[in-house]
Amino acid sequence: MPSRVRFAVLCLLVAGATGASCLRGATWDGGGADNLWSNPLNWSGDAVPGPGEGLIFDSTSTKNCTIDIALTFAGIEIKEGYTGTITQAPGVTITVGSSEWKQLGGTFAGSDGAISVNGAMTISGGAFNAPTGELSITGELKLDGGSLNGGTGALTVAGPFTLTRGAYTASGGSLAVFGELKVEQQASFARTGGSMTVVGLLTVIGSFEVDGNAQVQGNFGPVSGALDLTGSLLYFTGGQDQMVDLGPNRVIGGIVVDKSGGTLTFANNGFDAGLLSISSGDRVRFQAGKTYWVEQIDWRGEAGQMIELRSTSEGSAWGLAAATAQTVSLVDVKDSNAALGASLTAFNSQNGGNNSNWSFGTDVVKPAISVVSPAG
Repeated sequence: MPSRVRFAVLCLLVAGATGASCLRGATWDGGGADNLWSNPLNWSGDAVPGPGEGLIFDSTSTKNCTIDIALTFAGIEIKEGYTGTITQAPGVTITVGSSEWKQLGGTFAGSDGAISVNGAMTISGGAFNAPTGELSITGELKLDGGSLNGGTGALTVAGPFTLTRGAYTASGGSLAVFGELKVEQQASFARTGGSMTVVGLLTVIGSFEVDGNAQVQGNFGPVSGALDLTGSLLYFTGGQDQMVDLGPNRVIGGIVVDKSGGTLTFANNGFDAGLLSISSGDRVRFQAGKTYWVEQIDWRGEAGQMIELRSTSEGSAWGLAAATAQTVSLVDVKDSNAALGASLTAFNSQNGGNNSNWSFGTDVVKPAISVVSPAG
């Protein structure tokens, strides 16, 4: 049996039992007089790695490395023993094959060039500072330790984004996750600017902070960890049924419901929101027995597209506490107890019954409220 075949078989057996990496390729040995990737003397065998090779950074050399040429390689493993910094030079692009980007130590410093990972990316230690260009990942992005700084760039994850340990931060740019976004108990997630879209399920057990627009097309919750959405505008835009469970006693900058289909259900808990906007034709269910405290209400249906407001349990009231007197139009409301707050006046609307502190008129007089789009 050829040696490379024996290695592959043995590695697969060991990896299955221990989770070890099967990556094999060139090792950074820092033998050159400079820190440049393009210097063959900095690599084992004194040859710059080719497109199909795997790359290893370990304790062989902890010298810093500057990626000064456009790269395509099979995969990379930055091991715990590597304590240096790998820097992406301005304008340089990086393409990683299906053998994964795996980081357990060291620091990666991105620049303005795009990075494409055609597989999974796992960060278990060290620090990864994303480029200001786009970082795109076709597989799962997993943060299991260390830190992932999204900065102001665009991060696109075609698969799930799982945070089990460590910290993810971003000060701007965009985040798009097409699988599940899950923040476990020992992990933290903080976006203090930019925009965010999650197509799959959003589950929060650890710490979660968003200051900016966040668009959710799947379910959100249940949330059991620390949640800071005081500066956030949450958009629920899915075309199917969505469930939202933010956990108890949550304060949110604002919620905008603008769905293309299905029903949105606020389950198990109420909340305190600066704005609750619901678009024409949308159907919303509120948890029976819970109260929703809202400073500003924007509910304006259209002819033939009334907004439907219901309890999760027919005949059992859901509470609504408006900070000031509110006027809505073309809504179909039932089982709403608004007695804890200011009165609501509904024009050209349907009184479904069991409503308190509501009055129903015939003229539409509600002025428009400006709501920032998710891309804003």
